Parts: sequence; C-alpha cells; structure tokens
Amino acid sequence: MNSDYLFSDDLFNVQSGLATVILDSDLLVLKCNKEFLKISGLSASNVINRHWHDLIIYDYPYTPLEHTAVFGSINAIPSGKFWCSIKDKNPRKLISATISYDSEHRCYYATFYDITQQMAPERLLHDGGLIIGSIADNLKDAVAFHDREGIIKLASTEICSMAGVEKKDILGKHIREFFDSKIVDEWLYWMKNRPDMLPPYLEFDSIKTNDKIFHVIASPKLFFDQNKKVVGCMFMFSDITELKINEQKLRISDEKYSKAFHASPAPSSITTLKEGRYVDVNESYTKLVGYSKEELIGNTSIDIKFFTDREDRNRFINELIKEGKLRSYVTQMYSKINGIRTVSIAAEIIELQSEKCIIWVGYDVTDQIQLEKEVLTAAGRERYKIGQYLHDDLGQHLVGIEAMCSLLLKRLKAQNNPEVKIAEEIHAYLQEAHEKARVTARGLCPVRLEENGLSFAITDLINKTEKIFDINCIFHNFNMHVRIYNSQVAINMYYIVQEAVNNAVKHGEVKNIIITYSSNEDNIYLSIEDDGKGFIENRISSPGIGLELMKYRARAIGGSLDISSTPGSGTEILLKFPRINNKKNEWDWKEKTYEEITNIYSR
Repeated sequence: MNSDYLFSDDLFNVQSGLATVILDSDLLVLKCNKEFLKISGLSASNVINRHWHDLIIYDYPYTPLEHTAVFGSINAIPSGKFWCSIKDKNPRKLISATISYDSEHRCYYATFYDITQQMAPERLLHDGGLIIGSIADNLKDAVAFHDREGIIKLASTEICSMAGVEKKDILGKHIREFFDSKIVDEWLYWMKNRPDMLPPYLEFDSIKTNDKIFHVIASPKLFFDQNKKVVGCMFMFSDITELKINEQKLRISDEKYSKAFHASPAPSSITTLKEGRYVDVNESYTKLVGYSKEELIGNTSIDIKFFTDREDRNRFINELIKEGKLRSYVTQMYSKINGIRTVSIAAEIIELQSEKCIIWVGYDVTDQIQLEKEVLTAAGRERYKIGQYLHDDLGQHLVGIEAMCSLLLKRLKAQNNPEVKIAEEIHAYLQEAHEKARVTARGLCPVRLEENGLSFAITDLINKTEKIFDINCIFHNFNMHVRIYNSQVAINMYYIVQEAVNNAVKHGEVKNIIITYSSNEDNIYLSIEDDGKGFIENRISSPGIGLELMKYRARAIGGSLDISSTPGSGTEILLKFPRINNKKNEWDWKEKTYEEITNIYSR
C-alpha cells in the first residue's frame, strides 16, 4: 500500500461511514473524513494538525477492551479497541475507537463509532440491557449493577453463586435485602450526593440464604447520564471470606498464646459461651480452681462445679449477653484446693473461629469480703455503742432533768414567780433535746433489740415515708416467725431497704412502693419494687445513687443483691440472704447488755 492510497478519499469511503483519522508519528492529525467532523462537531481547520490528546479523552468511561503497547515516536497509547470521548464535546459522546500503527509509513490509523445511544444508562436499564446482560452472564467474575434507587438490574452467574441464590431471587430486589441497611443507606446517599467522595473499593459482610456470613470486597463503577447525574453503579465483587478466616485464625492464635494472657497474675480463662467448655486457661487460673490445664481443657465449668449454684451460671450468661460485658460480677465458686470461695468476675464475649466465647478474669475476693464484714461490723459496733449511750445514759439524764424542770416550773407558777416564762422556755428546750437524742439514737440503731426488730423497723420506715412524701407504701410480711439472730445482719438488711426506698423517692418519681419480706427453706428474701421511671441502663451500677453501697452491705452479710430496671417500668431490688448465714456470733447485740459491751471495750 503506497502513501497516496493511504491518504486518498477512496480509503475513507471504504470505511462504510466510520469516522476516520490519520495521525503522524507525533500524533498530529494529518487527515480526517466527514464522519469524524460530524461526530466531533468540529470543522476541518480545527482538526488538522491538532494533537491526539487535544481531541480525545479517556476519563468517561475509560474501558479498554485491549491494552497492548503500541510504540511510535512517542511511548504507549491504547491500542486495539477501547472507549473514549471527544474532548470538550457537549453533550459528551461515548465513542468506540480502534487505532493501529503503520510502521512502514510511520503513522497512526484510527476509526471511531458513536455508541452513545446504545450504551446510555437509561437504555441499558429500561430496554433490558441485552448486551451487558449477555456479557454479565458469561463473565467468570462476580458482577452486579443497581440503579439510582438501589434496585438490582443485572447480576452475573458468579455473584448469584457467591450469595447462594438464584438469579430470579436477585433481579428486581433492593440491595438492602442482601446488605446491612445502615451501610446501604449511607452508600446511596453518597452515591447520589457526593459521588466524588466515594472510595475506590468497599469491604463488608453479607449473609447467604443458609445464614452463613461471607466477606466481600467490591470495586464500584458509577454510570452517569448526559447531565452527569448518577443513574446506577456496577460492582465487581471478590469473595475474601477465606482470607478473613485465615486472618482471624492468625489473630486468635496470637491472642490465645500471647505472653500477656499466660503470664498474667490474674486468673484468666476462655470458655465457649454456649456450653462453658474450656478453650484456654493461664497458670493463675489453675491455682484458683485447683485443677491442672490438662484437666480443664475440653471440660466445662459445670463439670468441675465452678459455680456452686448451677442456676448462677445461667444468670451470669443472661446478664453477659444483655450487657455485652460484665465488671465486678460477684459469685461463689468451688476450688478443689480451697473449697468454696467468693470471686469477682470481669468478662466479655469474643468470637473465636466463628464460635462465640467468653474471656474472663476472676479475682478471689473472699478475704476482701471478710475484711468488709469486719469493717462493717466494727462500724456497727461503734454506732450501736453510741446509740445505746444516747438512749440509756444521756437520754435518762435528760429525762431526769426534764422531770426536775417540770417540778420547778410548777412551784414557780404556784408562787406567781415572774421567772415562769424563762422556766417554760428551759423546759421546752429540754424536751427538744430529749427528742433529738431519741431520734439520733434511733438512727444509729434503727433495728431495736427485741424479737422481729427488722419487721418493726421496716414498718416504721414505710409509715414515715407515706407521711412525709405522700407515697403509697405496702409491706407484705410473710416472715413474722422468722428471726434474724445477728443484729448486724438485721441492721444492714434494714439499711438496704432504706437506701432502696430513698432512691425510689429521690430519683424514681414513684407513686407506689411494695416491700416483700419472705423466705423458703434455703433463703430469706427482701424485695423492694416501685413503679417509677426506672434507671437509665448505664447508671445501673453508678455509685452516685447508692447501689454500690447496697451491694457492699449485701456482700458483707453473706448475701447477694439483684437489681433489675427498665426505663419507664420501675425498678426491683431483691436481697437474697442464705439461711445458713443466719446464726449467732460473739457480737449478737440482742444477747448483750450495754454494760457487757462497755466492759468488752474497756479491756
């Protein structure tokens, strides 16, 4: 082929109406035909001698079907077939182009075909997308297309296989049915309003029809109409589930056998959530429970009788699932070496190899609670001692002085003595001082020494509450014949009730309070219920409203405290006191006189 023929009009006419351009080795236009002028909207004078890159752009969309390097006097431009657009052409046209290099004549030969109408997103979406649909069906990759509203219009066989569904179950459905609604809403918002801010790829989880989770990474490609408005998006999906599983296994392996876990002085263990089967323990944990690691791994906490009360594990699990994590959960456990111990547990739910597990740290607080008991008992002794002094000593002195003052007042009145008024004021002050001493003594020792003192103290409390706050209080006493032998236990039980009532009045906006005092063969119960607004969940354990002090008192007497509250539905506080702990000890104030107590303190 000679150069005259290469540049002849005959060659252009042979192209059957295709727009044609010839460029030199520097990519300057040497010649073009009328079809190219028509497709570009330019005159010949505006085309000839212009550089290729001043005429052609690849940014919307740049989808080369072949990309083999072609070398002329410059380096590498797309070869074979590819999509491009005419620069500065408005409305923009989508062009299918073919270019080749003639090494003999040192020039490029390019043909163009306008495919704007064929590839318009509206036509692809509403005419059935026959071309793209056919391509998608034969692709080995997982490809899908959704429109502006998120309705799936196209889906390859591979994406259907990945999701575990038939194509008929995908097409026409909203992407929200396959992915998290929150992620979908965010995606559609940014796609419509800020497409320039969308990331080059997305990573997320989805669920197959068999409820198995799979992980995917997706590369989005937006489709625009002629007004540059987003009309849809095509995604190329890659299943990275296996990669995620391997990453997770590696992470779990690092966590399981990390030095921090095994060298920690705090007893730590990992068990399955469902069965409580041991997955791993550290050395400190084996010392706590008295079993070797080999004896623990594979067995459950029930097998080794970790929980002395089997139902306590159920309560522990239910609360853990509800809260997601627990801190300072106190329970009793069995140690093969040390017997029954009291432990404080911190626990969280984690996932290991697709199975939910519990990682927990337990601290033996038996000695700490015993110390708390001793501190509380010592404080009670001092309080009781002062209360008894006010009642039996100072109180009696005040009664005597008041009687003498009354006698003096009568004599002064009989003599019409002008000092009667002063004597009356002195008598009134004495009566007030006596009443204050009596009330203070009552506060320091609210549970009187007589039998059933707790019941009478609670009755007195609800009567005062009703009178002062105009609240309906009901006391169901089913323990008229149950005696609390240790006054310190009774006093702390009373203070728990008092604190619960005060909380309800101050914070709960209550109208009704029901206190139930009951028992069975194993336990003595005190329940305080109200119909107030309840606690906000993250304030349940707040020491600011006295709950920590109530728990402290319950632990100190060997009992436990359960608190349940729902916003708008009131609060229930249940104190459980084991009957086995209801026994006398050397500090049974009901059996000792003030003189005996004084003698003990004077030793």
